[in-house]
Amino acid sequence: MGKHEERYSELHSFQDGEQIASIARGKNKNAFTRVRKMPVRDIITSIMTRKGLTAAMEIRNFLKASGLEAISKWAWLKARLNLNPGVFSFMNDRYMKSFYASVDEVRTWNGYIVLAIDGSRAEIPNSAENRKTYGTMGNDGESAPARCLISGLFDVLNDFFIDLQICTVKKSEIQAAEENVKALERIGIRQKALIIFDRGYPSLELLNYLEEHGIAYIIRISSVMYLKERRAAEGADCKVELEHTYRRMMRIKDNDEKRDEGEKRYEKIKAKGSTETRLVRDKTPSGEEFAVLTNLPDTIKGKEIVEAYFLRWKVEEAYNTLKNKMKFESATGMASIYVEQDFLSQILVYNMMEDALHDAEEEIKKSPKKYKYPRRINQNMAIGIFKDFLIDLQMEEDGKVRQEKMKILQSEIERYTLPVRKSKSKKRQFNSSNKYACNLKPSF
Repeated sequence: MGKHEERYSELHSFQDGEQIASIARGKNKNAFTRVRKMPVRDIITSIMTRKGLTAAMEIRNFLKASGLEAISKWAWLKARLNLNPGVFSFMNDRYMKSFYASVDEVRTWNGYIVLAIDGSRAEIPNSAENRKTYGTMGNDGESAPARCLISGLFDVLNDFFIDLQICTVKKSEIQAAEENVKALERIGIRQKALIIFDRGYPSLELLNYLEEHGIAYIIRISSVMYLKERRAAEGADCKVELEHTYRRMMRIKDNDEKRDEGEKRYEKIKAKGSTETRLVRDKTPSGEEFAVLTNLPDTIKGKEIVEAYFLRWKVEEAYNTLKNKMKFESATGMASIYVEQDFLSQILVYNMMEDALHDAEEEIKKSPKKYKYPRRINQNMAIGIFKDFLIDLQMEEDGKVRQEKMKILQSEIERYTLPVRKSKSKKRQFNSSNKYACNLKPSF
């Protein structure tokens, strides 16, 4: 049995327990206590296996594939109103904990698991409830579309979303990032962590927060940030003291007004006077200065750090997969609880799919070389195949039969590969295209 099969079997067994039912109830302790046509586990499965269709089609397809007794769309939606969205985060935490406990599987860089945090605006149903819960984009009042901020903590070497925060659209990305960081302790990840941030994140409070929690960082800074310290710095790789100026401290003081009493940081950071960090500089291909701040030890060379920064592009690719291949933003209905259920469940499904894909990648590497170029799994096909198998896997009670079905799933994924070619660097071009481009069709 492959490692991903073991993790899925463990998660499958867990879904039948009383603990999962208790978490699914949330604050409503009377929910799901009576025998229903659709118990908690089946509701969870119906959400995980969604394909971005209408609610009526989703429940029809689920009932047809599972063989369960028919229930109406309205009964399904009503039952979901009692389901705590946090149940999917809890399941994802267990899945991630199982993976990172298997030390020999975890890919690292210089002994660190390499993570990236990035925020993105997500489209959600434009209901009055969502506008109130998450906020709107623009200044058009009630006519402005509802949007939310999602902030993901993504492992760029192992291709997993460790955590996803769903926030109001006006929330600071830095505050959302701090919530992401808490997932490392919540899940119990023991490996040393390095987190990469882009130019929207540099701040004294974030640097101090990461230092306090023993987390390494690489943060890119814009061309106008910390100019005084950069001009005084000697060389392309050196230690600098970021002065706690009045202007910089006022931003922290403003943020303290939004924090609970025990989380306020202004006075503590002010007392330090300055923050020590490491400044690494390089040149972009166009000749502009590229600069990052880091607290990595001097034993790791500046050139390695610059190269490691660009690993964060993987989180951008992951968001593209979620939004454009997995129909992440196609929420079930207008209620905010549906948005959270759908978003968090798809993060779990994404991780399960990537886990299966990893094992498939390892298998094709072992196959005899009969192609001109190395091969990789076609991710779009893997998503579609995984979605097709998921209902059957979730509903199968016999462990041995389920294991055989997972082997069939993996062999199906292994059939669809693409060549890995090194492309020449060239200027990026933007061309107009049809809405349904032939090479960008979804897999389901």
